[in-house]
Amino acid sequence: MIRLRINGKAAALDVEPDTPLLWALRDEAGLRGTKFGCGRGLCGACTVHVNGEAVRSCLLPMENAAGSDVRTIEGLAAHGELHPVQQAWLEIGVPQCGYCQSGMIMAAARLLA
Repeated sequence: MIRLRINGKAAALDVEPDTPLLWALRDEAGLRGTKFGCGRGLCGACTVHVNGEAVRSCLLPMENAAGSDVRTIEGLAAHGELHPVQQAWLEIGVPQCGYCQSGMIMAAARLLA
């Protein structure tokens, strides 16, 4: 059992220590907004925030994420309002197919923080 905080809530996930954070988030925590792209940390589709830093979740083993504060695209908005990056994304019409958008938004939000 690996314990961490996901989007501000305590979580205990029953995964192997070498399981990538990406798959723990999607398969165990049910948070499917973070996407699998290349599996090598190059494309950025799997980007989440770990302890305030943008991280490629496909590369981070759960044993290294233990005790961390993880924020996913599902937790980026606060108090029922979109994050400013999400709002700007909509206002200027950035959306394309949408598959890797969550990773782009998470990377941009960290860059501008």
